[in-house]
Amino acid sequence: KTRSERSQRGKVEKLKRANGKSVFMGGTALFGYENRNKQWCKNEDEAEWVTKIFDEYERTLSVRSVKTLLENAGVKSRRGRYGLWNLTTIQNMLQNKTYTGIHEVKIKKIDQSFSFKVDKIISITQFNRVQKVFNRHNLRKKKNQKHESLLGEFLLCECGTKIGSEVK
Repeated sequence: KTRSERSQRGKVEKLKRANGKSVFMGGTALFGYENRNKQWCKNEDEAEWVTKIFDEYERTLSVRSVKTLLENAGVKSRRGRYGLWNLTTIQNMLQNKTYTGIHEVKIKKIDQSFSFKVDKIISITQFNRVQKVFNRHNLRKKKNQKHESLLGEFLLCECGTKIGSEVK
């Protein structure tokens, strides 16, 4: 518990000292970015693919077609094995605001957020268009649910995803 608290305090101090500059906090950098001297920097090759991902989704309205595009081109994901892309990874990328040039770090234990500028890969208007389509598509999926559950709207994992149920 003490170690966790110290880690959280250390992150907060690091973010406060950064004063709005991009600070890499560790882990795996987002696809399209890389860690250079503990700073968020754009990876030009991957950034080009991020733009293609948003364009392809906007054109086809299908995450599966984006996956096919990436796999056929031989683009390797950060963590995927054998060059295969996970559909959820692509969905998360399409919803990630960092690609518009503002990265947000949320420290859950103290419920505090810090944001700073990073290199922009896509425009805010394109991001907003994709979000509208993405949300409309997810609403359509929700309407197609086969059954209602009593706590379906309230059951959320701490990571933000819905917890499903099975009818037998």
